[in-house]
Amino acid sequence: MRRFRWIVLAAALAALTLALVACGTEAAPTLPPATASATAIPTVAPTAAPTGEARVEQPGDVSSFRARVELSWSGTYTDGTPAEGSLLIVEESVREPRALHIAMSGDVPGMPGYTVPAERPLEVYVIGDRLITNQTGTWIQTPSSDAQIYTAGYAVTLASQVLGGLTNAEFKEDETRGGVSAKRYAYDQADPQASGYGQDARVTRASGEFSLATDGNYVVQLDSMATGENLRIPTSPDARPIEQGTVRLTSELSGINEPLTVAVPEEILKASSVPDDIPLPADAEQVYNLQTTIQYLTSTSVDEMLTFLRTEMPKHGWTLVKEDARGSTAQIEFEKDLTTLTIALAPLSQSGKTAVDIQLSGAR
Repeated sequence: MRRFRWIVLAAALAALTLALVACGTEAAPTLPPATASATAIPTVAPTAAPTGEARVEQPGDVSSFRARVELSWSGTYTDGTPAEGSLLIVEESVREPRALHIAMSGDVPGMPGYTVPAERPLEVYVIGDRLITNQTGTWIQTPSSDAQIYTAGYAVTLASQVLGGLTNAEFKEDETRGGVSAKRYAYDQADPQASGYGQDARVTRASGEFSLATDGNYVVQLDSMATGENLRIPTSPDARPIEQGTVRLTSELSGINEPLTVAVPEEILKASSVPDDIPLPADAEQVYNLQTTIQYLTSTSVDEMLTFLRTEMPKHGWTLVKEDARGSTAQIEFEKDLTTLTIALAPLSQSGKTAVDIQLSGAR
């Protein structure tokens, strides 16, 4: 089976992308993945305050949280056009069983004039082993096994990246944030080695405040400001950079470890599922529904799949148009009303499974 990488929230909207492995040949930009390693930020502690390092880590035992991330930027692009915009990302995350919902609205980094309205945000759900995304109004469903970027939470990952490369932070006070005990720090640094704004960025000044959970050292709250050259928006490493300007990111977790249910609305679940009139074998796995393309694996052989399709498709109103078998592969075509369904079957030598690729064309 051919392999490709899908842009989950539309190719033009690099503000919220992740890599998925499926069946094809297209490459997608990806957000740098979350890592479990800690980022050490040496601290300057005032008298009678705790000393040591502010170590930024990924949350380990957090069962659930809500997050709100706001990004804003100003300056100019390399062609002299204004770089102005803001972006809102709202997240709900449950660790066990895995459930996640992210909604993004606002200006698209690097694309002046392109705005995602708040009433129709770009969205992604991860529910167990299924990934459901909204690509500019069209819902698709794929396996979520490759969505590793969401393991630690999108907001926490962004905040950790923005703090990467800082070498000085001053402890301010103990506090309660998001329902957990935390320690608040402040920083103001000239020419920091900030790593969250792209490899080619030159940050001339970074300042802000952040709070780390006392138990776990993950970022509960962040208000950061970076000024410099060739800055990339942290959510969009592949968008064009700001030649001269400022980027601000605020992030805050709430409801940490509180009861939370993340569920996909029934109408979205139905819209993203394989249509009822396209039968799948009982053992179909790794099902990708990309609306005009449906792909899956099955332990059923190519010959058995042909028999299954000849038998089951007519029960759902489809008419067999033609069939073509070449060596170990086969292709079979059906029509219904104004829709043509072309199904390609190919054996996979390593797994012994059959790869099924369904292409829909015409009115639907």
